[in-house]
Amino acid sequence: MIESTPDAQVAFMAGLRRESAQLDYRRWAAMLEFLDAETARIEQEVEAQQQDLALAAVRSVVAQANGWSEHQASGRILEAETARDDLPNVWKAFGEGEIDAARVSVIANGAWKLTQARSIEKLDARSVAYAATHTVGELRQWVKRFIARHEPDEVEKRYEDIVAERSVTIHHSIAATPLLRWLH
Repeated sequence: MIESTPDAQVAFMAGLRRESAQLDYRRWAAMLEFLDAETARIEQEVEAQQQDLALAAVRSVVAQANGWSEHQASGRILEAETARDDLPNVWKAFGEGEIDAARVSVIANGAWKLTQARSIEKLDARSVAYAATHTVGELRQWVKRFIARHEPDEVEKRYEDIVAERSVTIHHSIAATPLLRWLH
């Protein structure tokens, strides 16, 4: 790893990158711990009809505490839960600062597209080594290829669904064309 380079300044920067990843992990882990505790409390103390609203308020507090929009918070919560619950190697590497939050997000998003548990296990087993030595963009492409290799039928089905949803609508409006008005 680059942390072992003889260049002290480069090693220092690499160490800061690792510390930053570990801080992101601590924030994500604390967020999940808070959400788990609040969810348990809400399930016990709040009437069933009001639980969704109470949970939304908790997610809003998480967003505010982290300086995220509620949309960003929702995405990060799902990514963190996926990594913690379904990708133990990724979660461990994140905690050790081997990979950062951006890479965890890419891997978690890839896991959502997989339909078989054994494919998710393989992603978890293989992604950390690649993620630790490549850029986020390279990792994103690697995950796409991984999904295509391990679940080609699902990739084809998603592609067909996307193509089926596409459409183009053309509206002709001669009066609205400035050039034609100028010619008259």
